[in-house]
Amino acid sequence: MGVTVNAISETETEWLVDLRVYEGVYRKDHYPVRVVEVPSPPAGRTPELLERQMAEYVLTRARLHMKSGSLPPKGMQVNGHEVWRTEIPELSAAKEIKTPG
Repeated sequence: MGVTVNAISETETEWLVDLRVYEGVYRKDHYPVRVVEVPSPPAGRTPELLERQMAEYVLTRARLHMKSGSLPPKGMQVNGHEVWRTEIPELSAAKEIKTPG
């Protein structure tokens, strides 16, 4: 149950995230989310980390949308201007590591 990511892909103009939504009244194996206006990612992040960060961003947006109303029936589009600011455990842990000195 819940909302999970099936797949993530990137084109030149947007990111596409396929969600599985089984929460409340929703029963969708594939729910498309288009993320537009995504800035260039920060340097040094691996493709896996970028996908994880995108997944967290989209999952948060979908859950907020569901909580405040309903999901559009055929998919949704979100603005990705803040996607790389999304906190994920790997980045938070890296910030907490202090070098001896």
